[in-house]
Amino acid sequence: MILFEVKMIMHAQELIIKIEAKRNQMMNAGRHYGLTSGKVLQASQELDELLNLYQNEQALTPHPY
Repeated sequence: MILFEVKMIMHAQELIIKIEAKRNQMMNAGRHYGLTSGKVLQASQELDELLNLYQNEQALTPHPY
C-alpha cells in the first residue's frame, strides 16, 4: 500500500509541474496573441485536462483521517 501511495504522490507532483508549465504557456500566449486567440483556447483546454487528471487522482488518494 505504501508503494502505491508513493507512486500517487510522485505522479501528483509531476502533474503539478505540468499544470504550472501549461498555465504559464497559456498566460504568455494571452499576452502575445490576445486572450481570444486559438493558441490561448488550446492551452486552456489542455490545462483543463491536466487539472481534471489531478483532481481525479486526488479523489483516489487515501486521506489519513
